Amino acid sequence: MVMHFDSQYTRRVGGENYSYTAQIASGEAPTWRADIFRDHKYKATLNGKLINSGLTRSALKQIVMATIESEIEVQLGIPE
Repeated sequence: MVMHFDSQYTRRVGGENYSYTAQIASGEAPTWRADIFRDHKYKATLNGKLINSGLTRSALKQIVMATIESEIEVQLGIPE
């Protein structure tokens, strides 16, 4: 099953506004992918894989959102 969601994030350092569209493919080792935008312009695609320890869909979403927003905050893999 694939879960899709959109969200926004404002960097604490700098105050730039970003939006992202993400998807999580659930299973034993869920994978996720997020397209990152700033001012409606594509900036980067982030992705990863989680080891599922029986997490609920809600918990998976929270973990993925925290990871995406942390990467936006430190500009990890996202060009200025």
